[in-house]
Amino acid sequence: MASPFWPKFFEAKALSAQQIGGLLAGAMLMRLVSGPVVAAFADLIASLRLVLAGCAIVAAGAAAALLGTDTFVLLLLAALVQAAALAPTTAIADALSVNAARPRRQGGPSSTAGYEVRVRSLLCWARWQLGSS
Repeated sequence: MASPFWPKFFEAKALSAQQIGGLLAGAMLMRLVSGPVVAAFADLIASLRLVLAGCAIVAAGAAAALLGTDTFVLLLLAALVQAAALAPTTAIADALSVNAARPRRQGGPSSTAGYEVRVRSLLCWARWQLGSS
């Protein structure tokens, strides 16, 4: 909802400047509140992917609703729902990225301990090869 084109979009829907300002201010306040709340909920239920997918679906539905309505109250409602759904998506996507990049500790192929074992084995093999020549 932070697009520079929203004022023109809402102007085309025959909203006054005061209504557009109120709508954009309400959406900004909604983002301030919903971002941390929804992200905390995602942490609480330990399902970042599910919450991210849900937010994307709700935001897409709200965007479609914005196209199909012309009254101020319905535009305000759709804009607030879209703002609430879009606010936590960046934080949740960042958390998913950090979790995916974090090394595992079980000694598997993607863990730091696994790489250390491989490097030491390679060094021992190289030392054995250099010593036998």
